[in-house]
Amino acid sequence: MRQHSLINIAKNSDILFGLEDGRLSNGSCALVGNSGVLMDNEYGELIDSHDIVIRTNHGKIKDFEKNVGQKTD
Repeated sequence: MRQHSLINIAKNSDILFGLEDGRLSNGSCALVGNSGVLMDNEYGELIDSHDIVIRTNHGKIKDFEKNVGQKTD
């Protein structure tokens, strides 16, 4: 299985994410893992408020939207 670094993915995704010169212009980005700590708070709305939401490790979203949000880019 070939591994990709987040930096290389971002460099090659400028058009997909609407980036200019590798930077998100006047926007925000949330990088969300799948730690159980997320279940202790209701961060879903805060996470989804970002312009871009990147999720790692295929964390489960369904039925946990109020804790982890539902948006994924």
